[in-house]
Amino acid sequence: MNLPGTTPPWPYSNRGVHLLPGSYHAGWMANEETRTMYLNMLKEMHMSWVLIITAGDSCLEKFDGKEVVRWFLDEQIIPIVRDSPGADTRLPRPFMNMATVERAVAIYSEYELRPIWKLWNEPGDSREYMHDEVPRDWWEKFTQIWNSAATIVLNIGASPLFPDGPGYDFIEHHPFRDTDRTLWDSGNVGYAVHNYSKGRDLYYPYDNVSQYGTLITEEQLTEDLDDFADDPNWRQPSIELMNQKRREWASPGQTAIEDDTCFMGWVKIDDAARKTLGYPVVQIMAEGGWIVRDRAGSNPIDDRWALTTPKMIAKKTLAMYQAAERKSFAPMYDFPSPFQALCPWLLACSLMGAGGFEDAAWYTGEFADKYGLRKPVIDMLAANPPSNPWSKVRELFERIADTLR
Repeated sequence: MNLPGTTPPWPYSNRGVHLLPGSYHAGWMANEETRTMYLNMLKEMHMSWVLIITAGDSCLEKFDGKEVVRWFLDEQIIPIVRDSPGADTRLPRPFMNMATVERAVAIYSEYELRPIWKLWNEPGDSREYMHDEVPRDWWEKFTQIWNSAATIVLNIGASPLFPDGPGYDFIEHHPFRDTDRTLWDSGNVGYAVHNYSKGRDLYYPYDNVSQYGTLITEEQLTEDLDDFADDPNWRQPSIELMNQKRREWASPGQTAIEDDTCFMGWVKIDDAARKTLGYPVVQIMAEGGWIVRDRAGSNPIDDRWALTTPKMIAKKTLAMYQAAERKSFAPMYDFPSPFQALCPWLLACSLMGAGGFEDAAWYTGEFADKYGLRKPVIDMLAANPPSNPWSKVRELFERIADTLR
């Protein structure tokens, strides 16, 4: 179920990561030592994909004679490009970055690939619009603008992605019903999902806490808080309040189609595509994963789990890649995983040249007193390589087929 033309000609897995939260790359690419360090870090974690932001043609800026995207491709890491319009070209302006796509297509073709191009980011967000004003009929306008942009990108030779809301109800806002079906039928269009897990279990809402209200013990809380177990600022709320809420909020039989927050939100997208189009669509996690101390909700807050520590992020991130690698989430969802790549938020911020999200970064000065600059997720992924790179599985089936012939 790979996007045609984006299946790498080399061994690969679903592992990816969102790079810095900025459009320009001189902060880490201009210096050879820094550039080499980051590229080696990505290879150490067995990354096959990165999601990078471009403003205009910033993804094609040259450093030491090579474009940004080529530096990755030469390391057998595929950049997925998120197109970020400038202040004067934001929605509801149409897509105008065709020349950059055309130049990228020429580069990727040298590697037997076609670029994956994410058109806009979260189209229901005011930051996507001129003067930060979202029109009342934004959905109707955006789907038409996206139809036009996706058609242009397809005709140039790249694979467009439809951006997550994050999250659509698939009633009032239905991407597969309200966009041009022929685009999806081409087989060259994917869906960019933003499925943050908000401190909850990987399989929420199918996990035992959500379904049955399984209680937490002192021993389990201490284990979950690991290096922060003795810090009262992390032991919030009390076990008594956590368990009270676990009992009260238990919801047997609830599915991700009913509650699509967190990682398993991809199920609702997959279900809507199958029911509307008659087939699944490729999904790419363009943001998501776990962030330190993050929790779902605001009033009330979902504090049924321990606050997420850097070590817990490492464990859950590895489990996420491994679950999607198996291509099956049964019995939670009987259909195969639709993920081609998972690019959770976020590799680095200020140390890579863009700030604002230090607590979410994997390589950061946050918690340096305990872990240095490299947060535990980096070493966790480095020590646990993918067990079944998809291309290796494909080669196995091809050999079996040849034998049967």
